[in-house]
Amino acid sequence: MYLYQTNSEYYAQISDGLEELGRKELTWLGVRQLRAEHRGFHFKADHETLYRVNYKSRLFTRVLAPLVSFPCHDEKKLYDMARSIEWSDFISETGSFAVFAHVSDSKINNSHFASLKVKDAIVDQFRDKTGIRPNVDTKFPDVWFNLHIRKNRAVLSLDTSGGSLHRRGYRRETVEAPMQETVAAASLIGVVGCTPAENGTTTSSKRRPRSSRTTPSIAATSCSSSVVSSVGTSARAGAFGMSPWLIFRRITLPRGLRKAASGRAPRRKCRPWVSN
Repeated sequence: MYLYQTNSEYYAQISDGLEELGRKELTWLGVRQLRAEHRGFHFKADHETLYRVNYKSRLFTRVLAPLVSFPCHDEKKLYDMARSIEWSDFISETGSFAVFAHVSDSKINNSHFASLKVKDAIVDQFRDKTGIRPNVDTKFPDVWFNLHIRKNRAVLSLDTSGGSLHRRGYRRETVEAPMQETVAAASLIGVVGCTPAENGTTTSSKRRPRSSRTTPSIAATSCSSSVVSSVGTSARAGAFGMSPWLIFRRITLPRGLRKAASGRAPRRKCRPWVSN
């Protein structure tokens, strides 16, 4: 069994400086057991809560499901541990994947090199077992994997968000110096005073004085859900154009139930990302 299966614990990444707002948002989303770590939170959740965090979070960038954790002092140890994971639990030999990595204060000090070692381990395992290797697609993969190495301890995780949540699906191309959607959402929530309501919409905690006759500013009016959706909330298109409902079905539903859940067969034949 993988780590997330034994303890139902996940890790939500957030931009530096937004931790306090992130703690409040996770509480609003129904998370009750959480602990802070640098630029993120570990939290316990069932599948329903995990789906809610992915779908409704305005501030977090990824939600990861840890697979294994191990001491990692050299590239051989990294390769061997990555090779020992049964990657066919998550992708098929005809699918695609990508690995993104972050390293700090460790003997392995290059993130790109670390991600390549994990990629090699995955590809080699499939090639030895089936003679066919899955493709590496760094833009629109079927599955994302994460490697985090800090102080010579590595954690390999599955990305349950299907890519960075700040992209929201509708913006495929970036522009010069854009404001990231999660940062824009933090501006509304932290500066303007918008807070999620129970029905999933967003309202402002600051009201315009009754005596004021001036044109209301953004801070003085309620923040409509459409405004916040355009800059921060999880749009229905989902990350990289994939519906959050499709992601959730791949996380939780056995293959035979997906057609009944959606009314049509899934586009790719892929095993569920997360199993009980």
